[in-house]
Amino acid sequence: MDPTVLDTEAFAALPREMWRPRAEHSRPGVRILDTPGALVRVRDSHTGQARTPAPHTAVLFTDAPHTVECYDELLAHLAPRVRVVVVEPPGFGFSWVTDPAAFTLTGATTALVSALHQLEIGNAVLGGACVYGFLALTAAHADPGLARAILLAQTPSWAAARRWGRDVLDPHGQLSVPWEGQARWRCNRQTMAEGWYRFAAGPGAPLDTWEKNADQVLRAGASYALASQAQRWWADDTGGPDPLDLPATVLWGEADRSHRKAGTDPDAVLDLLPDGRVVRLPAVGHFADTEDVTATAGALHDLLRS
Repeated sequence: MDPTVLDTEAFAALPREMWRPRAEHSRPGVRILDTPGALVRVRDSHTGQARTPAPHTAVLFTDAPHTVECYDELLAHLAPRVRVVVVEPPGFGFSWVTDPAAFTLTGATTALVSALHQLEIGNAVLGGACVYGFLALTAAHADPGLARAILLAQTPSWAAARRWGRDVLDPHGQLSVPWEGQARWRCNRQTMAEGWYRFAAGPGAPLDTWEKNADQVLRAGASYALASQAQRWWADDTGGPDPLDLPATVLWGEADRSHRKAGTDPDAVLDLLPDGRVVRLPAVGHFADTEDVTATAGALHDLLRS
């Protein structure tokens, strides 16, 4: 039996009829889409507005323990000029996995592309934070019509991401142990979420707000399937995403102690983005897209003009 089944919706802490109403009504524009392998939770800044479409669209994949609620400031900064769709990847937040295949990079990509098709998204800036930036690349490869440019935040090279996951997230090898990893993470996920924010975020990050949100969503039945992702994501290793020839910006928070500990080279990801650039943010930590919304909005507008 596949141990990652423990992190599917069948084993959620609360039944769907209890967690779903909270998940769908925490903010305007939140929806849960049924896709192959996962229920994908999205927040669309233009849901319920007049049918006149925004001239530009950006899609951002969150980095756990962030959920769509953590993007209030950024959405306020960009609306109404840009339609912003924030997406929780399968296995995190209220994007509950229904098939263990969605814990692989290939399966997660399939689910997310399906969600974007349901939202009728095309010619967008696709973005992601940390390893979820790889989903922006794989989604753009899966359907070239989805993306006009790429905006990443704290995304390392594929090889560096594997080292970082091993040396920083799982230095004792506990997450990678089948069954034990799922049980340990389920029991300690709220404490681990708080600890991760305090270790990796920059000095100006709104930690109290983020920690309160993480506590609320996890108590309300959210998923945080880091052990299952650790066991399946890298097992699906084909060397990572292929290079993508699109305009790209990578925001890099230099105050991120997690990547500093791993010795990550921010420029190495440009092997995947030959038309890209890295923007270094000295006072920003791991959650660069939400720690410095001015820099994020500026990078996004630059890409929309490219």
